[in-house]
Amino acid sequence: MIQSFVDDSRPVEALHCYHHMLSIGRLPNNYTFSFLLRACSALRASSDGQKLHTHIIRLGWDSHHFVHNGLIHLYVSCDRVHSARKLFDASRSRDVITWTAMINGYVKSGDIEAARALFDAMPEKNQVSWSAIINGCAKLGLSEEALHRFISMQLSGFRPNHAGLVGALTACASLGALDQGRWVHAYIDRNAIVYDCVLGTSLIDMYSKCGCIDAAVQIFDAMPARDVFAFI
Repeated sequence: MIQSFVDDSRPVEALHCYHHMLSIGRLPNNYTFSFLLRACSALRASSDGQKLHTHIIRLGWDSHHFVHNGLIHLYVSCDRVHSARKLFDASRSRDVITWTAMINGYVKSGDIEAARALFDAMPEKNQVSWSAIINGCAKLGLSEEALHRFISMQLSGFRPNHAGLVGALTACASLGALDQGRWVHAYIDRNAIVYDCVLGTSLIDMYSKCGCIDAAVQIFDAMPARDVFAFI
């Protein structure tokens, strides 16, 4: 039941099920805890997550790979990046998802130096980790570095996902770099990447800030769906 609630985006019900489980004397296992941690992460429930962590330690599941990684994701989601880093440093089996979660956590906290150091230390990178550092640099005002890493990503053989493309477009908008922005737009069209609201709005923002209002209007008219930010 707990897994079903989590998979159905009903984290509150998942936690209620956990408390009922305890009330009838049933103990969760590593599999159950991994879903409960996802529920707390979705809710950003730091207090509930801390109690869950205590229960995990008491039952001896804190060294299990999926549970340990779930705890890292929980603390990152709750903006407790220092707690997440302690667990990360103690981990014996860090995967690329966990590395990327830590990078995103540092970006959220505004610590680009730590995010950059972690990214550069990654033994293996993928599309998601590259896009995370590109978007992070763009969000924190390091526009030139964002574009440099966008190029390096492709030279390394990885294709940017939506987050990476949004980061590159944000950097172009900030720099007024129309030629680079047009190149990113051409890349999107060449690879038949579908515009979602965020990507479409990023293109509109880039063209608008670079003074190409007609191009911005064309993107706006072509978007299959628009949120409020596309109208701003």
